[in-house]
Amino acid sequence: MNAAFIDDTEVAAAYGATSLATDGKIPVGKQVGVAEFRKLAVSHRRMDRVDLPNAGLKGLRDVETGETFYTDAHRLAAK
Repeated sequence: MNAAFIDDTEVAAAYGATSLATDGKIPVGKQVGVAEFRKLAVSHRRMDRVDLPNAGLKGLRDVETGETFYTDAHRLAAK
């Protein structure tokens, strides 16, 4: 996995910056676990990063289908 996935500044944002999540301002996407997120990140699917650091989320969007996947940034860095 590329070390760029784990950025301490974004992980720090996960410690209480959840206003986007509680206000319903997070774009539509599927919440996935850390293992699934990592599989998607290294898959052959073309993905763009769509992180939401203020909400403490890491995100990937499939370029071809438009599907978006999110996982908790803190848990991603912890495993």
